[in-house]
Amino acid sequence: RGSVPSIILGEMPYTMISFGLNGILKPLLVDKFVPPLGVGVCAFLAAFVGEIAADLWVVPSELIKQRRQSGKASTIADVLQQIRKEEGSLRGLYKGYAANVCRDATFRGLHLSFYEVFRSGYVRSRKRFRRTKEEEGGETEDLLASSQHLSPLESFSIGLAAGALAAALTTPLDVVKTRLMCNIKVPISAQKCTNGVMKVGTTLASMLKNEGLGAALRGVSARVGFIGPASAILFFVYEPVFYSFDPLMHQLQKRIMRESHALNAFIHHHTGRAQAFIHQQTSRRAEDAGLLQGGAPIDEEREHSVSGSS
Repeated sequence: RGSVPSIILGEMPYTMISFGLNGILKPLLVDKFVPPLGVGVCAFLAAFVGEIAADLWVVPSELIKQRRQSGKASTIADVLQQIRKEEGSLRGLYKGYAANVCRDATFRGLHLSFYEVFRSGYVRSRKRFRRTKEEEGGETEDLLASSQHLSPLESFSIGLAAGALAAALTTPLDVVKTRLMCNIKVPISAQKCTNGVMKVGTTLASMLKNEGLGAALRGVSARVGFIGPASAILFFVYEPVFYSFDPLMHQLQKRIMRESHALNAFIHHHTGRAQAFIHQQTSRRAEDAGLLQGGAPIDEEREHSVSGSS
């Protein structure tokens, strides 16, 4: 029930927003901040911001899907009416948004960052292997050594490693999100928090203090076992599709960077003109008030000119 609409109206726009913003922001951050920041850090920041924006869409859609699947409402209009009655406004659609962002944005940032780091490291090692083979007079496969592109098996393997590691590291945040959504073992101090991020942090700290690391890692094997293969399939499909549009994406990224540089130059130019105009107006007012440093006040100058003429 509601699975097809949730995929079309929920998951598809969510993925488009998340990966679309990541694809736009990552080259801009790399162009601007590498060095001193590494490519992995820029990939993390781009994915993190993209996921924050995507959660603005997916959190309400998930809530609507859950209510329809549970039989509490039959239509989207019924869900909206129930939330308005229960919460007093449609802000209830974003209940649990902070917990979702803490888990999902952190996971997506680590996920794509690990993939970028693993991928670039593998490509560099492949180039070194090619140079070594050429120096030894051996032959190398063009498919493996002639480009930056990965084979389907390579992208599958790197995607599996990146997804599994990111899933394992974000398991404590997933446990916290589940406890907050189901109101299970939530400490009183966390229940009193009005800030969602503080509520997540307080719940996590209480769980680690009272129950230990084992509680925070509960379900880690199931999470890694599900997300790891899903990530592998994702990049198995994503890598060849993305690089099939590589010339178009390269032109688009160059245009975005060019427009960004032009906008920065425009802002810098007009900021300088505005500062010069403000300085000119300030100096003129100071002169009119007789307060310009190094000169006599206007009234005294007029008195000297009158006494000199007499």
